[in-house]
Amino acid sequence: KTNRIGFFGAESGDILDEQQLSGHNWYLRGLLTYYEQFHEERALRLAASTVEHLYLPAAGRFSSYPVRREARQGDVAGSRTDVLDGWLLSSDVGCAFMSVDGLSQYYAITGEPRVLALLEEMCGVLEGLDLLSLKAQTHCCLTAARGLVRLHRATGCERYLAAAKSIYELYIRAGMTATYQNYNWWGRGDTWTEPCAVVDSLMLALELFRISGDEAYRKTAARIYHNGFAAMQVGNGGAGTTSTVGRSEPWLYTKMYEACFCCTMRLAEGLRTVQDNAGLLTAE
Repeated sequence: KTNRIGFFGAESGDILDEQQLSGHNWYLRGLLTYYEQFHEERALRLAASTVEHLYLPAAGRFSSYPVRREARQGDVAGSRTDVLDGWLLSSDVGCAFMSVDGLSQYYAITGEPRVLALLEEMCGVLEGLDLLSLKAQTHCCLTAARGLVRLHRATGCERYLAAAKSIYELYIRAGMTATYQNYNWWGRGDTWTEPCAVVDSLMLALELFRISGDEAYRKTAARIYHNGFAAMQVGNGGAGTTSTVGRSEPWLYTKMYEACFCCTMRLAEGLRTVQDNAGLLTAE
């Protein structure tokens, strides 16, 4: 299914496809987690090919990422919108930065200095984004924050941890529903929740607790688990989207029974996270 140089879709050339960069985050995460589990060199080679041919050619170009633009509401999977400043943009604003997650895992495994330089560039731009005014996608921001935490662990640099905490605090203040789930886009009102983001919020809270020992992170993680996460799984074992419970929507109900292309996958990692951290997720 991949092209001749090891990734999905067209070779980007002069235009960076935001959704292509975003989607390959999960391809990297899958390959790299498989490699960590089973030490199969082929998985690492496939990941290396994607990094070499899709991500590293983007180095030096993230500074042109359009930080001021009209936000357009897309569908549950996001949609391509306009070409601006050398970018084919997505309705999931900011989703290009989701790949901080996969690239940080690649760097933690390989120590490749070119990947660290790319991550430093991406993080410098991400830190300057006004996520609220851009109406950025909540999920991609939380995923990037987890990548920042991993990058902090790999480098010891406090800057990355501070950036992750900043995204987390913004999410608690402006991105979380009354049921400890998420508004899919900051500032776009009632749309739908996304299990992907709920899983990432749970993982991020637990990671910040393990680093800091701050009980507030653990309590929030427990509340995310008992209220938001525990309500997500549907009858076939997968996960789908629900209503955003808050001031304008008092009821929790299903909007999409299963988003098998993303949310079921993220639910699987969430279930593993819950199993690994069961002792921390006691009811509050």
